[in-house]
Amino acid sequence: MSAHPAHAPTPFERHLIDPPFAGELPGADWIGEAGSLGQGEVIRLYARADGDRMTAVRFMAFGCAATLTAASVLAELLQQVTLAEAQRIGPGEIAAALGDLRQDQAHGAHLAHQALLGLLADSRGEILPLTDSMLVCSCFRVSEATLRDIIGQRQLRTLEQVTVATMAGKGCGSCHSEIRILIASLTAPRGPKPAFVPPAASGTLSMQQKASRILDQLDILRPVLQANGADALLTDLEGDVVFVRFLGATAPDGHTPLPAWLETQLRTMLWPEIVVEVAP
Repeated sequence: MSAHPAHAPTPFERHLIDPPFAGELPGADWIGEAGSLGQGEVIRLYARADGDRMTAVRFMAFGCAATLTAASVLAELLQQVTLAEAQRIGPGEIAAALGDLRQDQAHGAHLAHQALLGLLADSRGEILPLTDSMLVCSCFRVSEATLRDIIGQRQLRTLEQVTVATMAGKGCGSCHSEIRILIASLTAPRGPKPAFVPPAASGTLSMQQKASRILDQLDILRPVLQANGADALLTDLEGDVVFVRFLGATAPDGHTPLPAWLETQLRTMLWPEIVVEVAP
């Protein structure tokens, strides 16, 4: 007989080998789903509730080990929690409950979080809208929509807080500046914005002043862009060159390329030397 003690299973192994809350839940009050069989992975969450508290949560999942374990640990985390407490669970908390996840396993935590968002939407009698959101962190596959939701909801203030909550930024680090810009745009206190900012001479402004004015103007333009299925996110600024990531290709006028339209708007509202480039 071996003198060595038996290996204690890790949280990942425990949820993979014997998931405690697997199965359907007849008579569920709320259901949330993410993924699809066509994509090769899907998670469905079921919850019974008493008021705003989940009294029982079960899951069904199809996919790889990362998907199955993330769905299982999320169902465990949701037992007996309130809706307000459930809103505080993000991909980072799911990953941490599994003992942290490798880069190639992170997609499971994000898919489970999407299923949770669907469940929370169902609790409000809503349907979670489909999003075509760009990835900000390619290493851990964290989208701009996820970051905006979690940063805004929790009022996160630092890159480190965002990384803990979402895993974004844990990899190569190339997304750090973009995450910091998102934090600034979502959490910085702002007073009432004017509908028009008189053009200024580029040379009279510091880089911080330029970035602040550009962010303000993007906020003014955003409702118009989003009403036409588009959006624009500032990612970097070098002198008068503004690097922007775009969702959508055509401007609100229906025919002008979005970068050219935005460049015209910013030159008119800010200073004429602005050049808009599509961020890589």
